[in-house]
Amino acid sequence: MKTIRLILLANLLFSIHTILFSQSYPEKIVLSDKNCKLDAKFYPTAKSNRSPAIVLLHGFPGNQASPLGLAEKLNAEGFNVLVFNYQGSYQSEGNFSFDNCIENVGAALHFLKNPASLEKYQIDTSGIYICGYSFGGTIALESGIYNNEIKNIISTSKYYFKCRSIKFCSN
Repeated sequence: MKTIRLILLANLLFSIHTILFSQSYPEKIVLSDKNCKLDAKFYPTAKSNRSPAIVLLHGFPGNQASPLGLAEKLNAEGFNVLVFNYQGSYQSEGNFSFDNCIENVGAALHFLKNPASLEKYQIDTSGIYICGYSFGGTIALESGIYNNEIKNIISTSKYYFKCRSIKFCSN
């Protein structure tokens, strides 16, 4: 079941289709890690029932937009999406380090699982995905090693978004 969900989500991410507008405008949120304020946005769904969430990780150094416009596309498909810039990069406070990036993912999970966030954004905590692009893909994989709360990881690079077909292999 988990494999099917992952394949469906990957299919959504990799398929080429008309760019859909976000169901809602992103909200600037307060996301902090070790007293450092992170530049963060949250794209809530317009649904009234609980929806899965995706933490979307930038490549380095990050920017004001979502990686490859994925936040808007995923939000239009019914996912809550959290995008942030790592500590010490772009407009986030603090010092940049690999370890801090991994801890920032933990701060994002804490935000999503916070009772106030759960209630306000109707987040389905059984469906939280960590999705990273380029450098963010490495951070997603490393975060999964150090944080046993992370169950669903997607790591990709720009190359795959140019492909028309993706083959899934299993060992």
